Amino acid sequence: MSRLFPRTARLAAAGALLATVPAVLAAPAHANVQKTFTYSCVFPFVDAQPLTIAIDAAIPDTVQVGIPTDQFAITAVATTGGDLASADRLAGAQTVEGSTIAKATVRGTGFTQQLTIPITIPRQTVPASGDLVLNASGKAPSLVVPNAGPGTVNLDSIAINLMLRDKDGAPIPLEQTGPDSDGDPNTFDSSCTLAPATQSTLLANVTAVLPQGGGTTPTPTPTPTPTPTPIVDHPTFSIGGSSTLKTLVQGAVPVSGSAALTLGSTGDFTGTLAIDPTTARLKALGFLPVSARVEYAPTEPLTGTITRAGALSATAKVRIKFPSISAFGVAIGGGATCQTTQPSTIALKSSGTFDVGIGGVLAGTFAISNLSGCGALNGLISPLTAGSGNTIALTLAGTGGVVQPQ
Repeated sequence: MSRLFPRTARLAAAGALLATVPAVLAAPAHANVQKTFTYSCVFPFVDAQPLTIAIDAAIPDTVQVGIPTDQFAITAVATTGGDLASADRLAGAQTVEGSTIAKATVRGTGFTQQLTIPITIPRQTVPASGDLVLNASGKAPSLVVPNAGPGTVNLDSIAINLMLRDKDGAPIPLEQTGPDSDGDPNTFDSSCTLAPATQSTLLANVTAVLPQGGGTTPTPTPTPTPTPTPIVDHPTFSIGGSSTLKTLVQGAVPVSGSAALTLGSTGDFTGTLAIDPTTARLKALGFLPVSARVEYAPTEPLTGTITRAGALSATAKVRIKFPSISAFGVAIGGGATCQTTQPSTIALKSSGTFDVGIGGVLAGTFAISNLSGCGALNGLISPLTAGSGNTIALTLAGTGGVVQPQ
């Protein structure tokens, strides 16, 4: 039962966090915009868990160029059913508190702005039973839009840092499974990815207009013409998403990392793919809980093509390594030599339009070969992990690159 209690914490944190993001372009006295996102979040002692968050914010249809938008309060509701609250109490968790960080991108005519939005999660009581419904609120920062024209606000990522307390108010320490953002042993970090990754990250479409009457009209940035349209010929991207194993070991593996491409003149490209090490919590034979540390070592450059219409196809080859494998918390294999005997070929295709400056969604399939070098139980572990039909879904978000004329 004690494995369940971090789920309550994640709902409070992520709900309050996402509540702040859509407000970056908002102004008072506008009809509310409602959005719902579903995520998969990794926490200590539990598998990747689903999370649904409904946000409600007064995002305007228009903002005025050169005039700071107001800060204003918005709300979010995070909901889960079942008996999680009761399970958390039995585990000793009475309250939850902490902080979260959201990263968003605002794009408009002639500008792109990255936003990092911190928010404090006040201490909240864990209810004893019934459905868990957590309300959160926050204030968004002000933003100045420099040029008139259409714009968008997209949510890039969320990260969570939480503390649980018992009935006496004492922190309940939890094992830190990844990087520690604050060095506090009484808190734990978690990251969340869109699940499914094919969800749109768009929060709002907003049009920037010149001020009407009484205001000082800023000088808009001139649009050079007939200068050729610039393109990014060395784009870079951040990566988030997950892969799903469909072998005798099944479950979701969180994926994060980065990619850098070099575009050719005919739509071809080469590049590098860097996937971060991760921890996967899986089930073998449908019931045996397995935890594995997973690493990906590229064996060849990333290659592919992209059409003018934004259809991208790519091929990546990686050798999958398992530094540690445990079942019921007991090490059963892994190590520095534990890896697939053959590289996995990951065939990726874009879902919808892929923009080399903005990014897009990729999906594909791959197979896992037999394992070697995994210790005395290698002969048992390898048949469980080897197989084809595994899927992967990735969201690539543009982070910059070298701009050249087309």
